[in-house]
Amino acid sequence: MDRSPEQISTTADIVMAEASARHARVAGVIANRVASDDVDTTREALAAQHPDVFVQALESDELLQAPTVRDVLAATDSELIAGDDALLDRETPNIVVAAMTMPNVLDRLTEGCVVICPGDREEIMLAAVLAHQSSTFPTMAGLILNGGFRPSQQVQQLIDGLEVQMPIMLAQGGTMETAGAAGRALGRITPTSDSKIERARAIVADQLDLAAILPEGASKTPSAMTPLMFEHQLTARARATGATVVLPEGSEDRILRAADIVLRRGIAKIILLGDEESIRARASTLGLDLSEARVIDPTTDERLPGFAEKYAELRAHKGVTVEQAQDTVTDSAYFGTLMVLTGEADGMVSGSITTTAATIRPALEIIRTKPGVSVVSSVFFMCLSRQGAGLWRLRDQPRPECRATGRHCRHLRCNRRAVWGRPVGRDVVLLHGRLGLRR
Repeated sequence: MDRSPEQISTTADIVMAEASARHARVAGVIANRVASDDVDTTREALAAQHPDVFVQALESDELLQAPTVRDVLAATDSELIAGDDALLDRETPNIVVAAMTMPNVLDRLTEGCVVICPGDREEIMLAAVLAHQSSTFPTMAGLILNGGFRPSQQVQQLIDGLEVQMPIMLAQGGTMETAGAAGRALGRITPTSDSKIERARAIVADQLDLAAILPEGASKTPSAMTPLMFEHQLTARARATGATVVLPEGSEDRILRAADIVLRRGIAKIILLGDEESIRARASTLGLDLSEARVIDPTTDERLPGFAEKYAELRAHKGVTVEQAQDTVTDSAYFGTLMVLTGEADGMVSGSITTTAATIRPALEIIRTKPGVSVVSSVFFMCLSRQGAGLWRLRDQPRPECRATGRHCRHLRCNRRAVWGRPVGRDVVLLHGRLGLRR
């Protein structure tokens, strides 16, 4: 990021010459962490110097360079005294030193910042905690109390009552020492850096043509389907489709994290169902970027009257009235399924905190099964070390018969071929909790 396009081009020349001296074949030259204003110039300079190989310049990304709160904690030799340890893996782009009066501190808070505050300035500490809890101020990533001063008993009791999840850390050094150490914290990509990993994947998918770099590998069909290959191919196909997916369990942390990953990698468009203020506040606390997601509250949305009429029409043979339907369609699973039916979403993913019955029932009542299919069951696509396997559970059926089981196996193979793109792996049918037919 500190190098000019000329310096980057010179460095590439040196590396290319060394590779040639060692009889290595260079597939391409990729310059990363290039300043946004220099991306085009750098790419042109590399292309001019090395016209026979693939060249690309990747723009510097703020998230990839930002340290996590855990990195700052380690750099300042602090200890966690309150808050959620899992939130230490959130990235923080800014350090705010709260060595001023309360109004001036509040004016300088930014989204995802870490605030360094003297431990004996409890009024500043409480103001920062309350600002973090407030919907009218940015959400902080962490708070460091320096000087080795722990909160007084009364203040600690107040913080405990607020159920603060934001990490609060204690550093022994003074303000200047702690701020200097925090500023030197390096942003790294580690196995626990989920946001950075997904952001890096998104950059590669958006800006690099892997087939151009490795044309021979792209033209060959691998004989084995590893988990990484399966995930890559599936996400590439989903990204090309550009589908919209509705998630009815919008308040669940795992769903929010998954939505963040899907949006970062451009896999699909996302609709979350639930209270928008609560969902966005929780996402902000978790350090997730859901700005591109639509959030719809099924209990107050303008679609309710139309959905109620549609559901009543579909269930008229069961005696369901519009008044009864109005209560039913406020359920997130029913609301999401109706969005799929009306074409506002291409699919729905549910079942994280919802039972199998509650997930399947709306689909059976609204979408219904394919003509000629009278029963349904669960299917799991499992990624083993060197192959894929389809696991079809018939436990959803009271008494599965042999003929029905055979139909299930045929449907399983069709679904597996659609997902993997070709018939690979094995089928396993689970009958009432025991492994049964095997292919």
